[in-house]
Amino acid sequence: MSAERPHVRIGKGSVVAKMVCLKLEQVHGQKGGTIRLSPVTGNSLENKEFWRYTPSGTFEFNSINPAAFEYFRLGEEYRVVITHVPEVERLRGELEFLEAEIVSLREKGETLGAWRVGSPEQVAREISEREKLAAPLRDAIRRMEGGTFPA
Repeated sequence: MSAERPHVRIGKGSVVAKMVCLKLEQVHGQKGGTIRLSPVTGNSLENKEFWRYTPSGTFEFNSINPAAFEYFRLGEEYRVVITHVPEVERLRGELEFLEAEIVSLREKGETLGAWRVGSPEQVAREISEREKLAAPLRDAIRRMEGGTFPA
């Protein structure tokens, strides 16, 4: 933690922004919606300090997850932690997704998004495509970890 601004930085390479929810928009029939957060203004001592260090602009995102959307309340304040994702972690995440898709294709004949692939030949092609994408990811992770990642 930074001794100067402990509320702004957490550890090495992380930043905390304090934001307020200014927009919640849900299209009729959708379970999730659009959420917009903007930096807090100086209406308290803490917010005045955050205002000085929080980047300007807005953080807007769409959520298809109803529980995530319903978590937010208009006018309420939230802390957003921004942390760098090291390349090896990003690659691991991509590899885990590909491997989970391969399992889903083998067991159910569908992708993680529940898209039904079709014939056994099409399933085999989809699995082969994902295996081709996974191989270089495994190699890159292995190189980054000094050869300790399983083959």
